[in-house]
Amino acid sequence: MKYTFSGGCAKIPFLDSWKDNLKENQIAWKEDPSELFEKGKVLVQLYYDQMRKEKPTEVELPFRLPLVDPSTGLFIEKRDVVGKLDAILTDDTIVEIKTTGRSPVQQEIDQNIQLTLYSWAFRMLYGKPEKAIKVISLVKTKDPKVIITDTCRVAREHSWLIATFAQVIRGIELKLFYPNPIGGFGCFNCQYQEKCKEGDNEL
Repeated sequence: MKYTFSGGCAKIPFLDSWKDNLKENQIAWKEDPSELFEKGKVLVQLYYDQMRKEKPTEVELPFRLPLVDPSTGLFIEKRDVVGKLDAILTDDTIVEIKTTGRSPVQQEIDQNIQLTLYSWAFRMLYGKPEKAIKVISLVKTKDPKVIITDTCRVAREHSWLIATFAQVIRGIELKLFYPNPIGGFGCFNCQYQEKCKEGDNEL
C-alpha cells in the first residue's frame, strides 16, 4: 500500500521516494532498512502535522556569494561560498531540517557554524536580517519524534565566520595542514585518515 499524506497540499509519495532512492543509490546500511522505513513513515507524518500550516516562499534556495563581511569590510578575493537554504518562510524565518539519532542540544545549535553561514547568506541575499532560525530535527529514536528548536545570530558572529574562512583559506594556500583529531568531523571514510594518524604534514 502506498504511504501518502494529503490535506490541502500535494500528496507526498513516501514509498515511491524510498524506492526511487534505493534504485538510484548504493546504500551502506548502518541500521535495519525496514526499521528505518517504518521510522521514516512516522517522522514524515509528524513533520506534516507540525508544519502543514507553514507557507514557505523558498525551498532548497541555492546561493553563490562572495566572501565579504559587511560589518568590517573584510573581502576574500576570488573565493565564493556555495550552498542551499532548506526553506524560507513568509515571515523571513530560515528553516533547517536535520535527521538525527538523538535529541538536539540547544548549545550545539546556538554554536552551529552551518546555521551562522545560513544567517549570513540570508542577509546577503535579502539585504535584511532574518526573523529567526528554526531547526527541525527528525529524531530517529525508538519512538521517533520531531523537535523544533529556535536560535538566532548577530553580526559579530558573521564577522567571526568570514574571518575564519579567511584564516582557513590562508592556511590551505600556505600548505599548513595539521592532523584532525581522529574521529572528528569529516574523518569517517576520509582517504587521508592513515596519513593523518601518522602526523604526515604532506597531505
